[in-house]
Amino acid sequence: MVRATDASALVVINQVRPIYVNFAVPEQNLPEVRKYRAAGPLAVETLTDPSAPPVRGQLIFVDNAVDSSTGTIRLRAQFDNADAGLWPGQFVSVSLRLTEQVDAIIVPSPAVQNGPRASTCMS
Repeated sequence: MVRATDASALVVINQVRPIYVNFAVPEQNLPEVRKYRAAGPLAVETLTDPSAPPVRGQLIFVDNAVDSSTGTIRLRAQFDNADAGLWPGQFVSVSLRLTEQVDAIIVPSPAVQNGPRASTCMS
């Protein structure tokens, strides 16, 4: 027997294909997310195992309110999940790609040293 006042759930249905991953970014990043999202779909990658390649998906939702307790904006990405590599309730690392600079010169983070005057690059 089920009543409308029952507090406990009888069953939880989680969709596996496609699957959705919820994550948050600091509210300071919202203007950039909105700017690049207006230009086209944004790629999202998750990493469940460091030895496996990342799983690729797409940003499908940006919340319309800032969470005042954390100062973050909730986002949601969708993944095809054909191999069921992602599972409901699983913890994953998420990377949101806003833009890509072709032929950019990159420097590893450990090579940059902060000093009293400015950041310098160690060779």
